[in-house]
Amino acid sequence: MNKVRQLSGLLGRLESKYGLDYHKVRMLSIASVYWEEGAPVRVGDILDAYEGASRATTHRLIKELVSSKVLREEVSGDDRRVKFLSAGLKFDALTKEIGKLS
Repeated sequence: MNKVRQLSGLLGRLESKYGLDYHKVRMLSIASVYWEEGAPVRVGDILDAYEGASRATTHRLIKELVSSKVLREEVSGDDRRVKFLSAGLKFDALTKEIGKLS
């Protein structure tokens, strides 16, 4: 099976199982850059970095990732308006699913 068909199948599974589309995958990629560097990622960081949709749409997609438990939102202790994102309960299962493509 060629890699393009594998990728298409993977994207279909991710969408049906986790509600992920291209935009959400890109947002997770942005968050993972922060996590790999050991830095916290704020909702605002993703809103600033993602250029594939409007800020309102990006915020809605982040909320969908949180409600689907792929991401977890934590309120800052210093400023309750600031929310940090971390890996949610389903994030590990998602990364294993993605790893099957390799």
